[in-house]
Amino acid sequence: MSVKVGLLDSGLAPELVDRVCASVALTGEPGEALIDRIGHGTPLSRILWQQAPGVGLLVAKIFDDRPVTSADAVAQGIRWLVDAGADVINMSFGLRENRDVLREACDYAEQRQVLLVASTPARGARVFPASYAQVVSVTGDIRCSPGEFSNLQSQRADFGACPYYRKEDQEQRQIGGASFAVPYICAGLAKLIASGLSRQEALLKLRQRCRFQGEEQR
Repeated sequence: MSVKVGLLDSGLAPELVDRVCASVALTGEPGEALIDRIGHGTPLSRILWQQAPGVGLLVAKIFDDRPVTSADAVAQGIRWLVDAGADVINMSFGLRENRDVLREACDYAEQRQVLLVASTPARGARVFPASYAQVVSVTGDIRCSPGEFSNLQSQRADFGACPYYRKEDQEQRQIGGASFAVPYICAGLAKLIASGLSRQEALLKLRQRCRFQGEEQR
């Protein structure tokens, strides 16, 4: 089964351009949807591809030269990715304000059986879209190595995952926290869907495969 993951961010790694099925720029120049000016989407796309090689990539650019966007742009991106055929959408960001346009776009995705996965910080005020019930919320969990997950089921997050990215030929790690945890979860879900599982079956199977249960006890 061919599975597509939507990346709603700032672009992607240059070496993955040939893996993109479709793209759109909702900020910046129309023809520059794949150019990552702030370097945020680049490691996210590399994690996705490392963990789930073979998935198709869809890119909706909502960040250009600053890590700032609007609920309207996010909502447009979600709808575009859904219509483009995404099975899972990676949202490694959080907005402080709850907006009707954003919630309605998430409803649109849920109605079409598209999995939305968004980051949430380990502490502080809640963010959107991660706080919506129809969105899988993810935070960084230092217990997890790449490909390992924690079933948190807390008020803060549904899952925890690896908070860093490391190039295959290097020992040095790039720490990204909750932002980097999201593509690990997206890749895990994409592989399960590719095996023939439904959206809900994939979520259940991912929970069953979690190495850690509950929050870290300190």
